[in-house]
Amino acid sequence: MSRKWKVAFSVFILSMAVLSMLIIPRSISFSLDSLQCRILFDNSHLQTAGNADWTITGGFSDFADALKEKGYEVSQWGSDDPRRARHDSDPDITLDILKNYDVLIIPEPNDPFTAQEQRAVLKYIENGGAVFFISDHNGADRNHNGWDAVSIFNGWKRGNHNVSSKDIFSEDFVGRLGFRFSYDNRWQKPVNDIAKNAPFMSSVNSIGAWGASSIVITGDNVKPAAYYRDGDPYVVYGHYGKGSFIAIGDSSPFDDGTGTIGDKLYDGWHAYDDAKFATGVVSYLCEKSMQSSTVSIKGHSSEGGSITPDFMLANVGENVSMAITASLGWHIDKVYLGKKVVYEGHKNTDDIYVLTFTATKNVDVLATFSHDIYPVDVSLSGNGKISWTHQDVKYGEKISLDIRSNEGWHVDSVLVNGKKVYSGTRSDTHITLSWQITSTTDVIVSFSVNVYRITTTVYGKGFLEPGGTLTATYGSDVFLKIIPAEHYKIREVLLDGQSLGPVESISLRDIHADHSIEVYFEKKEIHTVVLYINSRDYYVDGELREMDVAPFINKENRTMVPVRFIAEAMGLSVRWDGKKRQVIITAEDKKVILTIDSQIAVVNGNPIKMDTKAVIVNGRTFVPLRFVAEAFGFQVEWDQPAIMIIKER
Repeated sequence: MSRKWKVAFSVFILSMAVLSMLIIPRSISFSLDSLQCRILFDNSHLQTAGNADWTITGGFSDFADALKEKGYEVSQWGSDDPRRARHDSDPDITLDILKNYDVLIIPEPNDPFTAQEQRAVLKYIENGGAVFFISDHNGADRNHNGWDAVSIFNGWKRGNHNVSSKDIFSEDFVGRLGFRFSYDNRWQKPVNDIAKNAPFMSSVNSIGAWGASSIVITGDNVKPAAYYRDGDPYVVYGHYGKGSFIAIGDSSPFDDGTGTIGDKLYDGWHAYDDAKFATGVVSYLCEKSMQSSTVSIKGHSSEGGSITPDFMLANVGENVSMAITASLGWHIDKVYLGKKVVYEGHKNTDDIYVLTFTATKNVDVLATFSHDIYPVDVSLSGNGKISWTHQDVKYGEKISLDIRSNEGWHVDSVLVNGKKVYSGTRSDTHITLSWQITSTTDVIVSFSVNVYRITTTVYGKGFLEPGGTLTATYGSDVFLKIIPAEHYKIREVLLDGQSLGPVESISLRDIHADHSIEVYFEKKEIHTVVLYINSRDYYVDGELREMDVAPFINKENRTMVPVRFIAEAMGLSVRWDGKKRQVIITAEDKKVILTIDSQIAVVNGNPIKMDTKAVIVNGRTFVPLRFVAEAFGFQVEWDQPAIMIIKER
């Protein structure tokens, strides 16, 4: 690990330790040993030219299937189309591509590698990758472009080291690794001179060679693993930088005889120990690649959070940590190490998580996040309605509640999680509230029935029963009685400014508004009449007047007055019915009928017996003063020698 990365990594681990003490995140340890070895077959250099079909869906399909059965992940770079010709616009193999794989297999290429591709392959090995070079015999130019696999791997053509095509090295390609392929054509069935000390050859006894090249070792870092009869190497292996490689001079041992119809293919896969050799080579390279000293770890995150750091280099066997942090309003959903889910978060709670594992190979870490979702419930008290049912709402989402009271009610209060956020008045019959959701939310909306004020005001002496300022709920009834004080009367009553006249009571039905009642009392007028027995003079409210005949006292000791006096002094109406010999006296709502020489009087239709009679004396009709006066609400007082007739009005 470089000094720069070691310092950064140390700072990160220290910050994670401090953070863990503050927020106590959950963490997990996980080893990469059980993850798949990732294999990449090259098919971007015309591996299907001519009779060749060195692809994982063609002649090398049994090879690929055997690797998959071992649990390896097998991929291919390039096209399966045998008619396809390589163009300058085709995607090259780059280091960014290769670092996602543990082993690169290059089956017999028929189109040269560009300089950039050669550098990428060499750098890949130098950084810890592993490559299996599969060549063929000299002259196996299947597309007649002047380049066979021997020349392509060597980087130059036989007999002319300086001949090169566009973007092709004019110097060694594999030669930089410490070997090169010979320009020869070997047949040996089988090659059974095996170097048992080669780690991948312990169970291999023989390998087929059907038109193959030999290999020349030029570096001390390269060793032979299988020999031809003459001692020339057929298979070699070695290391370069932090990585490893193996090379063989023939593609036939991996050909399973299948491929495009018309190609001349032979089944070498099932001959000798060819299949065992092939899988052993790849297993060895996988192990070496996954044990290289430095691996890269990439962090990826979906929307809603981050992973820190998002890239690091680590030594194999080193414990590394990555902090997964959810953004506000999000929580961790899942954490993937490679393709395996190593952590599943909990709804609305997991904001941070530290993943700790032992680095043994290149790997991707993916963290996915989900929105925090909170339930919002609304309950009602009273008569009203609201545009909401139970709903689950994302963190930060704005909701609006449309609240309406029924007729005669109003919104009294709104509580959100026990806190009053709105206090209403009687006029609040329709309101809209909006806010952002940040947690589980319980809303209680309370409605209250409208209460109306009945304000009473009294002018003068008197009162209402009940009085003062009254309250009444919507739709209720209220009855008020108006009572004047003694010697006072009701002059006028106003309801909401409108005159009802001098009414004695008010009934308010089905109340749905405030009301005001004003009552005006005034002192009654005292009407007095003073008269004297046997005198024609009398006084009306102090004014002297004269009767045509004087009053007298009859034998029943009752004062008798002329009926005209009744009309003029007491303000009553008098009518004479000659046929019935009756005096009819009326005033407002009262009617008194007196029959001459009869003790029976009729008051508002009710017969009443008097203690004397109405009579006619000298052609004048006389009626009993006290009976008539009291029948019409007058008060009669005797104050000798005067008689006083008094009435309040």
